[in-house]
Order: sequence, then C-alpha cells, then structure tokens
Amino acid sequence: MKTFDHSGGRDSSRRRKKKSGLKTLVVLLSLLLLLEMAYCVVIFTDLIPPISKLRTMYIETAMSTMRHQWLAKALIPGDVVQDVVDKINQAQLNQVGVNSGWDDVPEHNATEETKSPSSGFSKDAAADLLSQIAQNMAPTKAEKEFFQLFYELDEESTIAYTLSHPETIENGWENYWVNEAGLDDKGTSIRTTQGDQVLAIDAANGLLVIRVTGLGYKGVLVIGKDPSRLTCGVAKYLGETGQRAGAIAQRYNGLVAMTASGFGDAENVPEGSDLAGGCMSQGKSYGEHYTQKGYKRVELHTDNRLYIRDAYTSYSRDCTDAAEWKPALIVDGRIVVSAADGFTSVNPRACLGQTRDEAIMMLVIEGRNIDSLGTDATECANILARYGAYQAMNMDGGTSAILWYQGEYITKCSNEDLPEGRHLPNAWVYSADTIPDP
Repeated sequence: MKTFDHSGGRDSSRRRKKKSGLKTLVVLLSLLLLLEMAYCVVIFTDLIPPISKLRTMYIETAMSTMRHQWLAKALIPGDVVQDVVDKINQAQLNQVGVNSGWDDVPEHNATEETKSPSSGFSKDAAADLLSQIAQNMAPTKAEKEFFQLFYELDEESTIAYTLSHPETIENGWENYWVNEAGLDDKGTSIRTTQGDQVLAIDAANGLLVIRVTGLGYKGVLVIGKDPSRLTCGVAKYLGETGQRAGAIAQRYNGLVAMTASGFGDAENVPEGSDLAGGCMSQGKSYGEHYTQKGYKRVELHTDNRLYIRDAYTSYSRDCTDAAEWKPALIVDGRIVVSAADGFTSVNPRACLGQTRDEAIMMLVIEGRNIDSLGTDATECANILARYGAYQAMNMDGGTSAILWYQGEYITKCSNEDLPEGRHLPNAWVYSADTIPDP
C-alpha cells in the first residue's frame, strides 16, 4: 500500500502565507511612509503655495474660535501654529494708527462705468421693455428719485419686476415695498448693477437687502440710506444677561439688527452678559477699552459718519455710538486687509460699513453650514468695496453672526440649535424714524 508525505504541501502553504503576510506588511509600511511624507509636506513645506495657503487658512480658522483651537494644536506642531498666530498678530498690529480721516470726497453717483450688463435682459428685450413703459407712462419725479436713491439697482430688472408686481408701488414709488428676504423665501428677480439678487426694498425707510454669494459662502448685505437711524443698542440687562439681536432691535424701534461686540462670558455666567471691550450707546459708555494693540473701534459721530480708531484710545469727543473688535477692513476707501497678511480664516462673518455718501452697510456671511462654510475678512472687504464702502470693520462673527430684518432672522446661525442666534451683549440697530430712549 502506497503512502504519501503531505509535509511538503504544508510547508509550501506556510511559505505562501508568510510571503503574503510580508507583502501586506510592506504595503502597510509603505502607506505609513507615504502618509508621513505627505504630512511633512503639508505641515512644513512653503515651496508649494496652494498647500501653504491651505495650511495657514486651517490654522487661522481653528485658532480664531473659542472651542476648536485644539483642532490645530492636536494635529500640527506648536511652533508651526505659533508662526501663523504671530503673523496674524503682526498684521493686526500693522493696523495701529490706521484711522479714518474722511477727507472731502464726492458723493457716489451711478455711472455707466459702475454698471454691469448682468441684469439677465438682452439688449432687444430691454429696448422692448423701455418702449412699453414709455408708451404707457413717462417716468415720474418719484420714480426718478427712487432710482437716484437706490442707485445700486439695475433699472431694467427692477421695472420688469414692478410691472409684474404692481402691488410694490401701490402707495407710490416713494413707498416701494417688497420683502422676500425670509429664510424660506426665494428672493426677487430684481438685480443690482453688480449682478446680485435683491431680496427686499423698503423705500420709505431707505432699506435695500441684497443676497451676496461666492465660493463656498452665502450671505446678506443690508444698505440703509439714513445713517442717523443707526445706533449700538445694548442688552436690557447688560452685565446680568444678554439678549438676542431681534430683542435688542425691538428695544430701539429697530428695523434691522446685526452683531456688534464680542463677549467674554465666564464659567457659570449667563450667555452674552459680559461685554468684551468697550462700547458706547447713545452717548453712554459700557465696558472697558481693549488695551491690546491691534484691536480697533468703529465710532458713529454726531455728523452721522463712521470713524475707525484704535481701541486702546479714548472715545472721540463727538462719538455717540461705538463697538470694538478687529480687524478694520476699509479705511478712507482703502482696503487694509489681505490674504498675504494672514487674514484667511474661514468663518461666519458680521461687518459694519459706510459708503462715501454715508449709507450704512450691514453684512452677515453664514458659516459652518453645509451650504455656506463662511469666508475670510479679505473677501468681506471686497464685497463691501464693490458697493462703495468708504469705511468698514469686522465685528464679532462665529456663532454670534446673525442678521435680523423687520421681525425675522434672515441669516442662519452657525449653530443649528440656535435658530435665533446666541444671546448678545449688544447689536448694531438701524431704527425706524425715531430711536427711543430704551
């Protein structure tokens, strides 16, 4: 009877398994080596500008928040993080002494050069529309004054929308009214001369609400034509507890409200109760000035103009309202932030500005949401500059950034659990005809 020795087969099987195990180990080690090399390239190299820019953006974004700084510190060596922080701090220090002068400048007038052919009308369609209007009725004085006031509007798309929505002028052009700015509204078909969508117009109160969008973000810009209606409203029980933007607005007969100062809430202290830095409301000062150089202050003076000052200095003699934060964005028509200086953190934003003809600008960019990650200070400056900003400053953003308009919130808070935003120590408020003493 023949017998067979199977030991050779077992040895062969063991050798194959051993080789397979070695191959797997080599693959894993190679992957780890590649990951380590990629990590070193991303973290330490400055030879590839896009990678260096993304690294800086990531670090600045994480370090600019209160709760997420660990995301940078845990993944990136401390000296690399500190280099970025030092660069940002130096850029902010470079703003020391950069203050508003408001040299005499001509009022802004819409010219053909400032308009863009982005209304969505072909030349033939526009000609037909204007011919139709001319046959029906020549522009009235009120209509002309409307377009002089809201020179940001593209006339062709505005007239087309008005023809199909005659209720907008049922009380005359001086009372033109449309509001499609709610979170569930789709906005109007009216465009600005820059091509942005118009969400609302309240001619009686000089208000224009515009949707702004860009790479990875969306937001809302409100332009208020009467600077005398602006005030920095404070929470009713400031020092004890804060209030949401809409509640602050209602105390000041407000039509629009937006984030102002930051907060410095300590543990077990009610949210929004502790004001960060100093502020002034209707001539009364609150809090203490930032002493750290690099912080700025935006002041509203009795001449209804916004001025940018260093936060560590005393209030100007004719200041009525003010709030402190950083950085300044535009000073006397010049953009004073740039990505090259490190202003690259992507966050929800809130910015206050003023045009050359003194209209108030309130800009809020949504962030940390699926449909809007946020943007940086430089992009905010660019948005405001497109609409003629002469002065502008970045206010407290993040979870605080929110915009309230005529009874509803028209931007989303970065925290979905706070549909009305967090409690704030104060807010910039654009009021109705009179600002009551709260």
